[in-house]
Amino acid sequence: EEGEARESKKRKGDFSSFPKLFAHFSVPKLSLELKHLFDEKDRNLVYVLFDDFSARCVKSSPHVTTFDLVLKSVVIEDLLQEEDSDHRYLLASSVKPLPFLSPVHS
Repeated sequence: EEGEARESKKRKGDFSSFPKLFAHFSVPKLSLELKHLFDEKDRNLVYVLFDDFSARCVKSSPHVTTFDLVLKSVVIEDLLQEEDSDHRYLLASSVKPLPFLSPVHS
């Protein structure tokens, strides 16, 4: 009878014994520079900068996983263009950081 009650709870969605997963990952600055090796010379092509990247994950049941991603800014530069070129910055984005919206615990 005890085993039947346990199976009935599982079928009804009682996940109180399910181990919850919380994860947080943060990188203050991440920069990448893409280069091309041509005739034994390095040539800089693109520079990418990510600022204040954070990710949080919560797995609260076997069927529900929540992700929050935050990126304060990203800059992508075409290093083949002159410093003062209007076309040097392929992407430049910056926003005021917002708090995480989901109920994720640190």
